[in-house]
Amino acid sequence: MSIADKLVLQRQHHLKWRAFDRLEMILMIVCGALCFGFSLSVTADIVTRTIGSPWLWLQEVTSTLFIYAIFIGTAVATRRNDHLYLTAVSEAMHGTPRLIVEILIRVVVLAVAGVLIYYGYINYLRGFGSFRLPSNTPIASLYAAIPLSGALIALFTVEQLVNGIRNGFDILFFGYLGVPVPFALMAGVFVGALLSDVSLAAIMQKIFDGVDSEALLAIPFFLLVGELMSSANVVVRIANLSLSLVGHIRGGLSQVVVVFSMFFSEMSGSTTADVAVMTRALGGPMKKEGYSPAFIAAIIASASTIAALVPPSITAVVYGAVGNVSIAGLFMAGVVPGFMIGFGLMIYCYFFGPIGMQRPRAPLRQIVFAAGDAALPLMIPVILLGGILTGAFTPTEAGVVAVIWIIAVVIPALNRGHFRNIPYDFCLAGLIFSLPLITIGAANAFGWMLAYLRGAQVIADWIIAIAGSDPHLMMLLLVLLFTVVGDFIEPVPTIIIFMPLVNALTQAGDINGVHMGVVLIATLAFGLITPPYGLVLLMASKFVGVPFSKALRAALPIYVVFLVTICFTIYFPKVVLWLPKQVIPESVGCFKSPSGTGYICPN
Repeated sequence: MSIADKLVLQRQHHLKWRAFDRLEMILMIVCGALCFGFSLSVTADIVTRTIGSPWLWLQEVTSTLFIYAIFIGTAVATRRNDHLYLTAVSEAMHGTPRLIVEILIRVVVLAVAGVLIYYGYINYLRGFGSFRLPSNTPIASLYAAIPLSGALIALFTVEQLVNGIRNGFDILFFGYLGVPVPFALMAGVFVGALLSDVSLAAIMQKIFDGVDSEALLAIPFFLLVGELMSSANVVVRIANLSLSLVGHIRGGLSQVVVVFSMFFSEMSGSTTADVAVMTRALGGPMKKEGYSPAFIAAIIASASTIAALVPPSITAVVYGAVGNVSIAGLFMAGVVPGFMIGFGLMIYCYFFGPIGMQRPRAPLRQIVFAAGDAALPLMIPVILLGGILTGAFTPTEAGVVAVIWIIAVVIPALNRGHFRNIPYDFCLAGLIFSLPLITIGAANAFGWMLAYLRGAQVIADWIIAIAGSDPHLMMLLLVLLFTVVGDFIEPVPTIIIFMPLVNALTQAGDINGVHMGVVLIATLAFGLITPPYGLVLLMASKFVGVPFSKALRAALPIYVVFLVTICFTIYFPKVVLWLPKQVIPESVGCFKSPSGTGYICPN
């Protein structure tokens, strides 16, 4: 199959007009070109600043390509049905009720698209009064992406609506009653604005401001690293290394899944990428060895949550960017709870999981050979962490260098034939990264509206009234809140919506910002495997081919590992923050001693 054919998704084709297939292909190519373009501009920016002759206009080019990639990717994802959604409600619906709900869903999305078009156009016109530096071009050149995206979303929604009524719908997709998460958030905040004195044009600005952040540029590069590693089939070498290290331990391939996730999490930073890669690499072999599909889905989903904690966690990048907390500090502080979950899962598999196939212990020579075979891919965590912790790179720049390493070194050495598929990888990455980014924009507007209506302050006052000034009780109550909210909403929008509340409680309880961040990220990682949303458990059950309810039952005993980890993270901050204090003390509030030697750190 050619790259052009792969760019047009054949799924649910009865909801599509064939004439729009070419438009989908063109938009996918545009996504890939934009992704490649800002990768190139960030690379050039790194080089010019390194040689002492920075080209300031490169940052302007990067932000332009980045913004357009987000909004165009959002539009094409609407046609491809790639947005985050939940199908649990739809599984019991049939006939006329299902048809009615399907139509209502698309009417909601169409209404959101209409608001994006009209008020996005108003902001576009106002943008001619403000200018970007150093080029002095009107900021309207960026604002144009919003009404353009709205027009494409409306076009594709009408396409689905007409064809669905004519041919029938075969699956209820989109959010809680089927509406995609970003559109559900936007619809909610639009209604809130109509019932208050906030203008919809101001909401458009907040959506734009939510994605116009330099720190968020790291996200597409971390996702691109995972996509390149997966599609080039380089991850097999990491799986072989994991097998040689722990394949002989009771639990067999379930132990391999956990160790594999520990390795791959330090490359992708994405829980969803971990689920997809582990299911592809290890799901089939586990089935052949007799593991139940429900357990396979449960252990893969649980192991994938490690990616939310250990560097280069995308969740930590978002938390740091939105909460003004050191991203490098969150990376380092996430190591202890991340590995606690990893080793906790291994202990669970050893004592309570299936025995698995008994294998002999791999000889040292085999382990050394497997490590050498995986050496080039394993350099990626070294590049990411080494560059960030030494201060040589920002997280974004470290992601770019990791991508360059894969394309220039790993793929030529290990899978040279994959070069012809790299354009497709960029197209797919350009689409995939737009999904969390548009959700961030929508959640930013939602969180701002919640703060404007004093919702965050009301909740903060309730928690303070119960906990007083006890930081541990405050964090426990926040964990309870985030556990409930995380059951319904994906971690990224949860962080953004509730960040004003988190900041208020962090200050009231005199809690270290990095400590609070790691506690909440661990809680949100737990929410990825809890009902009813349980995003990664839902994904794993679909990939493995088992009902979500059975995967959920298999995952219930594993919850103990997460609860113990969260409690440990709350009550032992000195252990959690020990690593960032040793490596990057400034990230956790330490400052240099006046005597000139060592650091003074807050308790």
